[in-house]
Amino acid sequence: MPKLNAILVSVMALGTLPGVLFGQSTKSVQEFLEGLLLQPPSSEIPLESLERIVRPLETAPAAEVTQILPSIRRAARHPNVYVRLGAALALMHIALVRMDGTTLLGQQLDILGDFLNEADSRMSESSLMMLGTLKPLPPPQAIPLLLRFAERTDADAQRQARALTTAVIQNNMALRLKQSSQEEEIILAVERFALRNLDSPTRSALLDGIGLAGSTDRNPRLTAIVVAGLRHSDANVRKRGLHNLMRLGQEEIRKASVDVERLRTQDPDAEVRAEADKALRVMGGESQFPR
Repeated sequence: MPKLNAILVSVMALGTLPGVLFGQSTKSVQEFLEGLLLQPPSSEIPLESLERIVRPLETAPAAEVTQILPSIRRAARHPNVYVRLGAALALMHIALVRMDGTTLLGQQLDILGDFLNEADSRMSESSLMMLGTLKPLPPPQAIPLLLRFAERTDADAQRQARALTTAVIQNNMALRLKQSSQEEEIILAVERFALRNLDSPTRSALLDGIGLAGSTDRNPRLTAIVVAGLRHSDANVRKRGLHNLMRLGQEEIRKASVDVERLRTQDPDAEVRAEADKALRVMGGESQFPR
């Protein structure tokens, strides 16, 4: 699976490390994980072959995966970060591929929550991917983990913006399936985050997330955050605000048409003026919504 391999490589990004290559002679994922658990807290463990070793978790019978989960949990609690990365990779092969991932990992969400809050960005990124990818639908208990992470003041802000986007999209899916909603808690969390003194890339990431989620399910309070981006001091944020306003549709552009017209005629940035002109053409049906 080339796409999965690319994701795993980008998240792990460990390169070639010195030391003994664990796992070359293992006969099962279980044995390999047990071997990882024997490592001292400070040792560096080369993990370049781990992807091949844990790949059977993608297709193994659910009963066999369930038997291995206790070893993965122990590895996830290990003081050595490389052992924890091994546990994360094993979990990713379940979460990103299997259609029964939610059933298998529903009792492991505390581990994913711990990974999400790890200082090591590889751990946090892997958890965010898993919480947003569990199939057939991430469990509702994943949303509070995402919201608590977004409330932190010492975490990576762009990752927090993506966590909030993930929560919004998951809740939209739950609503379409007539499942219980956590909409009010999510919207409040997004509003609190938007009130922060965010840098321009993070503000843009938040607007992109709202636009992505709102392209199918709109919320007026989230739309208001996008419209506020049209008045931002940074031209890139204003441009992303216009782009995502177009994602939200003609009616939302019409409601913000005074701001859009002002940007079309008065903004000092030529690209912003051009984007505003495009938005007005989308509103009038003369142009297609952006992809």
